Amino acid sequence: ANKSLDVNTGNLEAYQLLATLYRITAKKEKAQVTLEKLNKLNPLNHFILFEEYRWQSTEGNRNKFTSVIQNELPHETFLHLADWYFSLGLFEESLQVLSFAAPHPEVYYWMAFLKSKLKENNANEFIEKANKLSPQYVFPFRNNTVEVLNWVIGQSQHWKPRYYLGLIYWSRNNQVRAKELFTQ
Repeated sequence: ANKSLDVNTGNLEAYQLLATLYRITAKKEKAQVTLEKLNKLNPLNHFILFEEYRWQSTEGNRNKFTSVIQNELPHETFLHLADWYFSLGLFEESLQVLSFAAPHPEVYYWMAFLKSKLKENNANEFIEKANKLSPQYVFPFRNNTVEVLNWVIGQSQHWKPRYYLGLIYWSRNNQVRAKELFTQ
């Protein structure tokens, strides 16, 4: 990350990696400096407020983080950040981000998957919650969601996870696999 910043001082991903590393290694001062730099570059970055919440898990910091997510598809913002932490193998952070999201099928499938990764017993409860929600306006597209939905399909015979996975394959022009899933 530091080498990347030597070449590109505006690399947001490098700052995020450093801030996360500093939090994990309990280097609060370095984390704060890094978050301040990131905030100057991109003050609308939700990662900053979530990391501040991770440092000090108060109701005020939680509300500060969640209250700024006001777009038309807020679940996508939570999923985006959760996916980022997931890609680093930080399952607890990923799950915590999603725990703040409103009910949504994709959010619940991800939560079930993460709970299974963390060896928590209530993963199936979240699969059932997801299956009960309407599929209207649910359009999964993330690469990691393929892994999540494949895991869910192994846990549930419900049609919705297959449908959602089919949507991902369809959007990637893999009509053969999409048709397989849709017919199931």
